[in-house]
Amino acid sequence: LQEIDTRSYVYNEADYRARCIKCLLKVAETYLVVPTSLMISNVRQNPRYPINGGAYADIYRGRMRGIDICLKVLRIFSHGEMKPRGDIRKFCREVLVWRNLRHPNVLPFIGVNDDVFYPGFCLISPWMKNGDIISFLRQNPGHNRIQCIREVANGLHYLHSHDPPVVHADIRGLYFSPRFRRARFQSIADYLGRRTSLSPETSIAA
Repeated sequence: LQEIDTRSYVYNEADYRARCIKCLLKVAETYLVVPTSLMISNVRQNPRYPINGGAYADIYRGRMRGIDICLKVLRIFSHGEMKPRGDIRKFCREVLVWRNLRHPNVLPFIGVNDDVFYPGFCLISPWMKNGDIISFLRQNPGHNRIQCIREVANGLHYLHSHDPPVVHADIRGLYFSPRFRRARFQSIADYLGRRTSLSPETSIAA
């Protein structure tokens, strides 16, 4: 299915690809798995402790093939107990939804790793070296804020134009990150019914 999905994307077979994605989502949610084609090895965690986090995941900095990466790690255990299947199901869905987003203002999805934080797993994306947009603008007051707003709006428009729409769950400055003068969404979360909701850990890069 993953191979068919990728091939249909190349040939722009939109309807057929949509059905493939829907089927992949169903498999991921039912069996709590993600396609092996998205798995990535040779990932290192650095430093040892998380630098940020949200309601159900922690954010670490890592290295892969000589580049800095962001590791979003699902908290498998809470108070010594395994997380509910629903939380893991959301994480699996996030992988497939985010993997299929492609836009200049949406941060690329790199892949998934399941050995660095075993038995948990993490989503991998490029590292946002400039941090969040609020901290960046405090340090760079002369930066073009209108351009930042425009690029964020372009990213939101792209997400909302999907059918069903991808909806960010918590839009605020802490989830935007300046990078290469473009605003980019960092991550996606659960797919809810006719909509896809972005997790609070999500950030955007400018």
